Amino acid sequence: MIKRGDLYYPSRKFKKGAWIKDKKIYQEALKNPIKFWEELAQELFWFTRPNFAPQNLGG
Repeated sequence: MIKRGDLYYPSRKFKKGAWIKDKKIYQEALKNPIKFWEELAQELFWFTRPNFAPQNLGG
């Protein structure tokens, strides 16, 4: 990891092994984080589905 100020960034070696190489996914997550995580949660098996309502996420 590479530290710059209060933030940590992955090394080049770590980035090479990343599964997600398209930066568009980060833009989608920033634009609407609740929708982003709801869509990813749809791909998992849940005994009890999570509630992504803003009041449950500290918003």
